[in-house]
Amino acid sequence: MAENMRAYEVSAFGVGNSIYSVQDQATFQAQKRAAEPSKAWVYLGGYRYTSRYLQANATIYHASLIHPLLAAAVGSLTNPVSQVIDFGHISMTGANGAITLTPIRGLSFTNTLSYNKGTYDRNVDTVGGYYGLSGKNIVNYPAWMYKTALSYTWKGATAHFDANYFGRRYYSFMNDTSVPGYWVANAGLEYRFGDMSVLKNVTASFNVYNLFNNKYISMMGQNDNPAVGDYQSMERGAVREFFGTVSTSF
Repeated sequence: MAENMRAYEVSAFGVGNSIYSVQDQATFQAQKRAAEPSKAWVYLGGYRYTSRYLQANATIYHASLIHPLLAAAVGSLTNPVSQVIDFGHISMTGANGAITLTPIRGLSFTNTLSYNKGTYDRNVDTVGGYYGLSGKNIVNYPAWMYKTALSYTWKGATAHFDANYFGRRYYSFMNDTSVPGYWVANAGLEYRFGDMSVLKNVTASFNVYNLFNNKYISMMGQNDNPAVGDYQSMERGAVREFFGTVSTSF
């Protein structure tokens, strides 16, 4: 169990959850009178098991966020107004589990699954209007996430493959816009040559990111999330990329 408090952020560029990053003095004065520091209570419990062929763990948790300050954009499509809103109270409850199998030497197979239910617990009255947020899902965060990873090491060589799933994420605070879930897979090879003359730990690797060249939205809300609708920016996820590296020390 833990309690934490967060000091007000100071951001010179208007990109943080800071009451100093709003766009005009009137909005700052209005928010200064109402804002309170954010605080959180977190309760967590879990279990871990380890043997030669199996490693497993499971965790459940609940978090209560009190007076969280979140950046939001209200107003019209052509004239959005940025402000930082005290959302009063947010509840997050979730669980995650992981299993790693090592049936033979050098082979590892891992699967991880997590679920999180995060909701706003009160309605919000802002400069741009009144919004019935109570019970709405939190933005930018998927309820479900899953990862599978397979790797095999033989002598100096290692090969790996992993795939990650991120579930649907809500984009607007009122949950009327969202982006769908997506998969991203990666693969790679690495070979460790060891020491070569004055060069130590010579290693060469080659990796492919987004192996199947899936299209997806990676980042959103960096210019504030809208209260309703869809008028802020999103960033497309990277296409298939190849990385080759040779490293050493001396």
